[in-house]
Amino acid sequence: MIVSRLFASRPNFERGNKMATAKTTTERIAETKEKIEQLEKKKKKLEQAQNAQERKARTKRLCRRGGYLEKILPDTITLTDEQFDLFLDKTLLTDFTRRTLANILIWANQVRRETGGIGAGQWYGHKRERGQRRKAGGLTPPPLLWQGRIYTP
Repeated sequence: MIVSRLFASRPNFERGNKMATAKTTTERIAETKEKIEQLEKKKKKLEQAQNAQERKARTKRLCRRGGYLEKILPDTITLTDEQFDLFLDKTLLTDFTRRTLANILIWANQVRRETGGIGAGQWYGHKRERGQRRKAGGLTPPPLLWQGRIYTP
């Protein structure tokens, strides 16, 4: 009570005087520039983290796919890089391969739409015993695709 009476007698005290706490326009501009710089640094760090995450995912995908290729074709391990590139060009860059990939993508998109976003690999069951099918929601892969043959309309 006594303290409040002492400060009430001072007209320039910060508590109620706007002039004592008001900042000049240049000070507000400087503070805003600092905030902008901080936000830009934060944005840059987030972008770097996102790029690092994408790189890790790509590396993991490449290692998995390359490992699977070496697993099913162990003779490719001894090939040089040039020989391996030639092998892939001769075997994968054909019309048959393009049609097969197109049919797989069409089927995967159909599964994704009909299952509400579950990818075909999750639904299809990546790991399964030979000859076993896995169903989810009554969907089955196209019979010709299941048998390794391609239907081209």
